[in-house]
Amino acid sequence: LYAGKTLTVSADVTNTGSRPGKEIVQFYVSDGSGAVQRPPKELKGFAKVLLQPGETKTVTAELDFRSFAYYETALAGSAEGGWHIPQGKYTVTAAKSSADAGLPVSVFIRSARTVPLVIDENLTPGDLEKCSETDRERALAVLREELGPGFGTPQSEEGASASEAITAEMQREMMLNTPLRGLRSFNHIDGKKLAHITARLREALGNGAAAEGQK
Repeated sequence: LYAGKTLTVSADVTNTGSRPGKEIVQFYVSDGSGAVQRPPKELKGFAKVLLQPGETKTVTAELDFRSFAYYETALAGSAEGGWHIPQGKYTVTAAKSSADAGLPVSVFIRSARTVPLVIDENLTPGDLEKCSETDRERALAVLREELGPGFGTPQSEEGASASEAITAEMQREMMLNTPLRGLRSFNHIDGKKLAHITARLREALGNGAAAEGQK
């Protein structure tokens, strides 16, 4: 799906009552690519329809490039601009509201663009999931060397009280979404150490110049 192109979605609506009635059909998009964190459903279109008893009509909505895109700051200076659609599966749902299961349909969108990985103190371990498996393992190896072999491994909940226990899933989410600058909260990590870690990550991933140029 490219800028200037649209995807047409439609749904049949039937009035099963005994009186004329109006309905507003809402069209939601769900991003299943996993590239970035987005709301489970985003309202991207709607259509109003008036139906007589027993009548069925087809409603449609035109979803454009922006209906599936998010603004990626790392692409802001590119010729195409910062709006970007990650490649992957998306779900378009026709429903009465966001709480309604509605009628979902899946579409797969291919993308020719890639998002450059900016390696600085705002990098999170979760950002590394955008890399290839080889690059991700190289980066994690650096982080484990610098921060300890247990980095990225949730600690056991055994022996913790109910109020203190942190589930493995919670630990994983905290680890994935904490930027490197958050390491400053640890006594042994200062600005110099943080700069050393980011420099090693750039070297490991082989894109130090590109990363610095995008800051």
